[in-house]
Amino acid sequence: MKKTEASRRKMENSLLRRKSVKKRLLLGCLMAVMSMSSLCWAGHAKAEPAAANPGVFTGATQYQNMRAALDSIADILNGTGVKYCDARISPLVRTEEGYEVPLEIGFLAGESKLVPVLEKMSAFSFADARLVASSLNISVTADTLEAGQPLLSANVRQNVMCGACAKESANRCLKRNRQYIHALTRLLEITTFKPQITKQVLGGGVGPGKTWITNLRIDNDNHFQITGYALDVKEVTRLGNDLLGSGAFLEVFISEMNKNTYEKVPVWRFALLARVN
Repeated sequence: MKKTEASRRKMENSLLRRKSVKKRLLLGCLMAVMSMSSLCWAGHAKAEPAAANPGVFTGATQYQNMRAALDSIADILNGTGVKYCDARISPLVRTEEGYEVPLEIGFLAGESKLVPVLEKMSAFSFADARLVASSLNISVTADTLEAGQPLLSANVRQNVMCGACAKESANRCLKRNRQYIHALTRLLEITTFKPQITKQVLGGGVGPGKTWITNLRIDNDNHFQITGYALDVKEVTRLGNDLLGSGAFLEVFISEMNKNTYEKVPVWRFALLARVN
């Protein structure tokens, strides 16, 4: 009887010990889970202010930078008597040090308005935002202005650069803007967008040389792609030589010349590539 009682007590003690071990294990697991939750919550609490305060990436800041650029462009175009046609804004592009908003601006203008408009656009500055031209397309339309000047269709691609990327690259970008604007100025001193047919028909007329441009593209690497006409094949090679002599261009390459007619007058159509100095 005594052995039976002892065995029973021994079994009860064993069960109690097992229950105690289980309780300790369960308590340990609960404490571990609570600890992990606390760490996660602390991490979330630390990350939350950064998400709520993203600096230049806030929607309000982004919008104000974009608005300032668009308003400035509208003031420039309207103030210079240029016809503002359209604006297309691409999605924001983020970088490690800031962001940029690509813009595409279309307007109609006379030849004399091109350089002043582009100079004013390149001078834009608002807080940490800068306006940097990436490419420019100019083509002659069928319409003419007073004094027989052709109406030009211009399409300018710009980037509103914001944040540290704008500050660090501002000097480089502004230098590039000055280079292509200077090269465009020299180009329009050597040739023109106005047809020079009168020089062949009447032996006179106004305008530099005996060549004229119908299309001009300036790429983001400062290459000028020029398409136009010349009254004589030697005028094409003369144009290339004059561009090199202007000091604004480092390289000139004639890619095409072919006999053509322009308003029933024999001419030479050409395509030329020049790299800004």
